[in-house]
Amino acid sequence: MYVDGQRVQLIDIYFNGVGIVEEMTPEQMEEAFQQRHNATNKTA
Repeated sequence: MYVDGQRVQLIDIYFNGVGIVEEMTPEQMEEAFQQRHNATNKTA
């Protein structure tokens, strides 16, 4: 489909299993952040 000369595509997005099942403690959140941060910096 084209709108004002530009191609436009409509999509449907479905999410399954969205949300945190168990709430993390602040300590667990910090640990998860540090692990992600370290993993990201190793590839850079």
